[in-house]
Amino acid sequence: MNWKSLTVEQKISVARRSLINKSMVWWGTLALKLKIVPLTPHMMARIGIQTAAVDGIHFFYNPDFINGLSQDDLTYIFAHEVMHIANLHHTRIGLRDPKKWNIAADFVINQQLVDAGMKMPANSGIINSRYINAKYKGWSVERVYADLPD
Repeated sequence: MNWKSLTVEQKISVARRSLINKSMVWWGTLALKLKIVPLTPHMMARIGIQTAAVDGIHFFYNPDFINGLSQDDLTYIFAHEVMHIANLHHTRIGLRDPKKWNIAADFVINQQLVDAGMKMPANSGIINSRYINAKYKGWSVERVYADLPD
């Protein structure tokens, strides 16, 4: 299989399935249940997402962004986005600032995935390597949120 020759849809399929192949069946099962929705330029402008996101049911993605990722980076992104759902981040935000909440959630998720043996991308455009800190190991997203500056 030549990764660069695959279509975006094929890359997404391979990345989701590779979670199961890496013995990360739990993440893979959740990733396979997501409805895959490409973002149009209009949608990206409206919701302010240029990379990828989840809402609990859908995996929204920018085809150009996905096409530029390695297989390992895309696999990590699926695991990362699935963890937002598994940790119920979309239902626990309450009245908190969405941007700060997402950063707090990223600290929690990235630590969980690294602890599970996944290699975190250096900076894939969506996964930012500065959002991992051993200080937050085992913390809830609410606790990380309260600890982060505004």
